Amino acid sequence: MDLWFHRFAMQNQRAKNCAVYVSTWNEHVAGYYAICTGGLEKEAAPGSFARGRPDPIPVIILARLAVDAGAQGKGVGRALLRDALARCFTAAAAAGAAAVVVHALDQSAKDFYLRHADFRELPGEPLHLLLPMKGIAQIVGQ
Repeated sequence: MDLWFHRFAMQNQRAKNCAVYVSTWNEHVAGYYAICTGGLEKEAAPGSFARGRPDPIPVIILARLAVDAGAQGKGVGRALLRDALARCFTAAAAAGAAAVVVHALDQSAKDFYLRHADFRELPGEPLHLLLPMKGIAQIVGQ
């Protein structure tokens, strides 16, 4: 897993910059994700999605998602993503958010997100992905 988790996760959670959720297995961290609120400039969003929305568009950012090397390939990442999307859906219903935005670390991470949900690329930002709440509702069965 990455340096951010070990050095900054607790600090950011205490400061209320994000919420960090951890998955454990045999008392070891198998993976984690962090979510926070944010805004997406209308001009950065796909036209059909941006139409009729405020500027900036309220979103929830899936800021981090990582799986320990020993837990990779065992469905931990998929389970973490599903849990993150379910939490984002609940938060959006309570506070208002139109989508989840991910800034994928690299092409491999982008491929992971595209494999597991109907994320769309943001125009001009091939590693920035957007998943409208309507798509999340289908995933979480709402």
